[in-house]
Amino acid sequence: MKPRFFFLVTLSLVSAFSANAEDKQVDKARSALQEWVETRQIISKEKADWAILKETLVDTQALLETQKKQLDEKITELNEAKTGADDEREELMAENAELKEATKALEEQVAKVESQVLAVAKRFPQNLQDTIDPLIRRIPEPGTKSKAALGERVQNIVGILLQTDKFNNQITVVDRTQVLPDGREVQVSTMFFGLGQAYFVDTTGSYAGVGVPTADGWVYEQDNSIAPMVQNLIDIHSGEATEVTFIPVPAKIQ
Repeated sequence: MKPRFFFLVTLSLVSAFSANAEDKQVDKARSALQEWVETRQIISKEKADWAILKETLVDTQALLETQKKQLDEKITELNEAKTGADDEREELMAENAELKEATKALEEQVAKVESQVLAVAKRFPQNLQDTIDPLIRRIPEPGTKSKAALGERVQNIVGILLQTDKFNNQITVVDRTQVLPDGREVQVSTMFFGLGQAYFVDTTGSYAGVGVPTADGWVYEQDNSIAPMVQNLIDIHSGEATEVTFIPVPAKIQ
């Protein structure tokens, strides 16, 4: 082989090798550049995502802090309201305890008055007893518990006292049956001067007497001598008398 030809062949091979090496370098560089670009894109995207996430977290934190503040305020209000409710409840419980004590004391007092009314009612004349009998029946026997409400018991006592006071402040004439000492019964007109004294006379004017209250009821004592006077008193009271005069009659002070 001629030396010039060999040189040309060698130069061609070297050129071809160099061109091939350069192509590989270019491809490698291009690949590296593409990876770098992709990496930068990924980094940019992650930065953008992080910025959005950070902003979201900041907003969420602000919202949670606001909600926490509102919740704390609400808890404070509830605690204050609870404290106020507890105070009010304690006041109501104290008032209720006082009311129970007052009611208990009133019940004891009412029971005493009821016992006194039952005892005093035995001293009333029969016609007054008949008038208040429905009310007397509502009073429990001493030592027994009443089923009636306290208000009803008080009203019952007031009703008895009103009827008794009315009778005691007026003159009342009633017709009733009087038992004679021999056992016979006679119809008499009886004039009650309240609860203090009474005078009776029969229709014939021959039988008369005086009535007085005792612990066991009224006792009627015969005194026929006062029959005309008692009849005159009854006539004046009824309006049958033609003249009103002063009439002396015996009286007993208990």
